[in-house]
Amino acid sequence: MVKRCPLYGVHEKFDQAFILWEQCNENYFNPKKFITNINALIQALRNITFTIENEKHNIPDFDVWYKCWTNKLKDDQFTKWISDSRTSIVHKKDFELSSRAIVSCYDYSTIFIANIDVPIFLSTEEIVKFLKNKKMIVKNMENAEVLLDIRRVWTHKDFPNYDVLYILLCSFIVYSNMIADLHKQMNLNAKNCNYYIEENKTGFPNHLINLIQDYENEKTSTITLKDLSQINIKIEERILTKIMEKIVKERYKVPLKEIKGQKSFFDQVNEIAKIILQKDHYIVPMVFLIDNNGKTRQLALEQIDRSDKYLIMHIVAKIIKEENIKEVLFVNDSYIFPIKHKKKFEQNLDISKIKDKKDCLSTYHVTADRIESYYTIYKKLPNQEIEMQPSVFEENLTNCNFLIPIIKALKEVNNGN
Repeated sequence: MVKRCPLYGVHEKFDQAFILWEQCNENYFNPKKFITNINALIQALRNITFTIENEKHNIPDFDVWYKCWTNKLKDDQFTKWISDSRTSIVHKKDFELSSRAIVSCYDYSTIFIANIDVPIFLSTEEIVKFLKNKKMIVKNMENAEVLLDIRRVWTHKDFPNYDVLYILLCSFIVYSNMIADLHKQMNLNAKNCNYYIEENKTGFPNHLINLIQDYENEKTSTITLKDLSQINIKIEERILTKIMEKIVKERYKVPLKEIKGQKSFFDQVNEIAKIILQKDHYIVPMVFLIDNNGKTRQLALEQIDRSDKYLIMHIVAKIIKEENIKEVLFVNDSYIFPIKHKKKFEQNLDISKIKDKKDCLSTYHVTADRIESYYTIYKKLPNQEIEMQPSVFEENLTNCNFLIPIIKALKEVNNGN
């Protein structure tokens, strides 16, 4: 059994401080909780050195060792700032922060973008109220499940170009190095330290370094205007060879040559989608991205309603521009209903109330100047079997509003090349 490290109290202070950092991160869009945790975090970081001072009678040559580290803490711009801020919090007032936000409102196209200074205690709900009062958000936007992206950043006047959580995250590396050096000063082997054995299982301090490298200088909250619910989309990478060979051949018992015998990859994807639907009675929305070299990525998308679809299309558009994609295939299980319902649907008609709708598997092939598709109408029978009509091919489509972000992105990439 590993004995408890003599510096257990120091480790505890470090852990408590990092828990507060995580709580700040979780409450980034809740101003009151965010500021409360920030004030506590700054004091907790400073308490690490106070706890070390309390152990000085156990530390050889403490004065020399500690003076060296206090100089390092003063030389580091972030840890010095934390120490000064802690004094201000304790003796004067709360930590003074400022916040700004870029608000984007969109469906399949961008409705508006507003760059606004956010009063410090303005929550997400209050930002929406502010935009409504300014007549930037009107009633029909809420009815259509329009999305609102709020990109927010918290800063301090001393470091206006840094997110305050990033500054505090960087300081943990300095304190971690200080604690590690303290072990050496006390001739404590890390192997005999329960704290470091546990943390090393997660790559400590690599875990902190990875957080710093991946940290974004602003955070985004995506909500629906209909009910202000948070939208989070899961996009899962799929391997094409696995889909084409293992899933189709083994699970669906279809000879691969029957799929590869189709005229094009577009035809192959449509046939695979039909096979999956026939077997599983549902299909996960899929996107195939093909770059200039013919390399193909497949993404499986989590989709629930129209607002999710808005976000999915914009995420895919971003990937298209980042990776110079030249063509896209999109597979989706949806509905077809008579044109008489179109206007009501655009005003957020509940699709379940349309009695004459039909289930439809849709496969789209999209380039910068062309949209073509396969529509396969099907019916679920009482015995759960799927009865499919033959696929109908259409080309030169112009009424696919949901593809607008993808088309714009492909044109941007095409013009750029």
